[in-house]
Amino acid sequence: MKTEKIFTTADGVDIYKGDKYFTVNLVEHDISDKIRSMFKHKLPDKQPAGTIAGPYINRKAHEQTDSLKYFAYRENAVKFAEELLQK
Repeated sequence: MKTEKIFTTADGVDIYKGDKYFTVNLVEHDISDKIRSMFKHKLPDKQPAGTIAGPYINRKAHEQTDSLKYFAYRENAVKFAEELLQK
């Protein structure tokens, strides 16, 4: 049995603890030192809008922000990112 719903993705799927999802950056943002420390290779200073990340496994309630759009399916994230970049 699923636990309490955490959020609903842009493609209409309810996300529960342990479910996987993808994100698309809506705006360009700086890459934090915390994120930088998790990679062995050099990262750029900024992450551009339209960048897709994931799959994430939701271990707890994700602090959603207005700078990301959440998707259950990678192909939906890719389609959204392509449309975002065409604007």
